[in-house]
Amino acid sequence: MGATYTRQSSSGIVDGGVIEASDLNNEFDQLLAAFVAASGHTHDGTTAEGGPVTKLLGTSLTLGDGTSGTDITVTFDGESADGVLTWMEDEDYFKFSDEVLMNSTEKLLFGDTGTYIHQSADGVLDLVSDSEIEINATTIDINGAVDISGNTTVGGDLTVTGDDITMGTNTSGMLLVADGTNFNPVAVSGDVTMASNGAITIASTAVENSMLAGSIADSKLSTISTADKVAGGAIQIDSGTDGTSITLADTDKFLVDDGGTTKYINASQLNTYTSAAVALDDISTGDAAVTLATSSGNITIDAQAGDADIIFKGTDSSSDITALTLDMSEAGAATFNNKVVATELDISGDVDIDGTLEADAVTINGTAIGSIYGVVAGSSSIVTTGALDSGSITSGFGAIDNGTSNIRSATITAETAFVPDASGGADLGTATLEFNDAFFNDSAVINFGDDQDITLTHVADTGLTLAGAHANGTNLQLNNTATDGDSAIQFALSGTVAYTMGVEDGDSDKFVINYGTGALGAQPALEISSAGAVTVPGDLTVSGTLTGAASAGFALAMAVAL
Repeated sequence: MGATYTRQSSSGIVDGGVIEASDLNNEFDQLLAAFVAASGHTHDGTTAEGGPVTKLLGTSLTLGDGTSGTDITVTFDGESADGVLTWMEDEDYFKFSDEVLMNSTEKLLFGDTGTYIHQSADGVLDLVSDSEIEINATTIDINGAVDISGNTTVGGDLTVTGDDITMGTNTSGMLLVADGTNFNPVAVSGDVTMASNGAITIASTAVENSMLAGSIADSKLSTISTADKVAGGAIQIDSGTDGTSITLADTDKFLVDDGGTTKYINASQLNTYTSAAVALDDISTGDAAVTLATSSGNITIDAQAGDADIIFKGTDSSSDITALTLDMSEAGAATFNNKVVATELDISGDVDIDGTLEADAVTINGTAIGSIYGVVAGSSSIVTTGALDSGSITSGFGAIDNGTSNIRSATITAETAFVPDASGGADLGTATLEFNDAFFNDSAVINFGDDQDITLTHVADTGLTLAGAHANGTNLQLNNTATDGDSAIQFALSGTVAYTMGVEDGDSDKFVINYGTGALGAQPALEISSAGAVTVPGDLTVSGTLTGAASAGFALAMAVAL
C-alpha cells in the first residue's frame, strides 16, 4: 500500500498550545510522502489508497513518462475480459489487442471524410474513396460473384475456367465464340490469331483489316495463310490441290462438303444439312465402318424437338434391335434393352433393380459387405455399420464394442450390472453433465473403496446406516473449503431446522450447537473453543455429580438467589 496521510502532531497543535516548527514540518512531510509518485497514494480505488479517479478535466492530456523505447499500455479492466490499447514506442503506431466494432453505419475514415470503410446496411460492407482504390498483392482471391458496372481493363492474360462467356445482344462486327452450346458474340477491333486446328465464325458484318492464322477442319481446304484477309466481307481460302483460291464474297453464304463435293450455299439452305436425318453410311464410302472422333472438345448429339428421344439401334445377328433409349420426356432417363457391360459404372443417384443383383464383390462405404452379412451367419464381427434407425437388438446378440465412440439412448436397461472398463476407469456424469435424481430400493447398499470397507445401507422405514470395516473406525468428515465456510449438520422437523451443529470458521473455529433456523453461531446453545473451553450461553442443569472442582485451573462461579 502507498504512503497515506495521518496526523503527526495532534497532541501539539491544540487550542491554547505552543506550535513548534517541528509540529508543522511533521505534518507537511507526511503530506509530501502521500503524493510521492513512487510510494504515495495510487488513487486506484483499493482500500486506504484514496478514492478512484473517475474524470479527467482538460483539453490536452498526456499518458506516459517519456521513457525512450517504452510502450504505453491502457487496460480496460472488465469482469471476465479486458480491453488493451498499446502505443508501440519503437514501431510508432497503436496496437489494439481486442476486436474493434464500428457501431451501426459509423465510418472508419482515412485521410479525410471522402475515404472510409463502413457498413452501409446490415451485411453490406462499403469500401469508399473519392478518387481511386488500389489493391496491391501477389494474388487476389475473390470467392463470390463479381458485379462490375463500369468498364474493365485487363493488363495481363485473362483466363476463364468456366464454360460460358455471356455477351450482349448487339452482334454487329462481333467475333462469335462457342460456349459448348451456342455461339456468343465478342467484339473484335484488332488482329485475331487462331491456334493450330482452331476454327472461327464471323458474323454477317465481317471484322475488317484482320489477319488470320489457323486451319479449317475440312479435308478439301488447307491452311489459311497469314497473307489472307477478311476485307469488306470477303474471305480468300487456298483450295490446296490446284493452288487456286476460292473467294467467298457473300458473307450470307456458307461453304459445306456434300458427300465429297464442296458447295457454296445460302444461309437458308443450311437447314437442309443440319435438321434432316443423316445415316452414317450415307456420308461414307459404301457400308464401311464409321468413326466419330475428336482430338479435343465434345461430340454433341442434340435432339432439339420437344420430348424427342435419342435412340441407339443396331443389329443382333439378323434382327434389328434398340440397344439404348434416352427418354427426354423424363429428363434423359435411359432404358437399356440388354445387359450393360462396363469396366467401371459410377451411379450418383438412386438405383431401382426389379430383377436379381449378382456381383462378385460388393462394398458399402468402403466396407466389404461380406464382413457385414457374415455377422448374421455368425462368422465374424461387424467392422462398420450405419445408424440403427428402427428395430431392436435382442438378447443373444452378443457384446457391443464401439471403441471410443458414444452410445446415446432414451433409457438404458442393465440386467446384471452397469460397470466401467476398469476399476476407477470412468465417471458417472461430468462437471457440466450432471445426473438428476437417483433411486435405490429398500435394501440398497452403496459401497466405497476398492475393498468396500465403507458402506451406506438403507434400512427400510428406519433410515441410513453408515458402517466401516477398518481399524480407523467409521469416519464421516464434513469439509467446507470456502472462505468463512462452516462445516455443519442440520436437524429438521417437518422441514424446519431445529438444531445445527458444526465448526464455525468465521469465529476462531469454535464447535457450536445452535438452536433455531439462524446461521451457525447466531443462537448458540453450546460452544467449545479451539482450545477446549466450554461455554453454555443458557442455563446449565446438572442432574448428576459435578466433579473436577478441585483440579488446577477449574473454577465454578455460582449465583444463588436467596
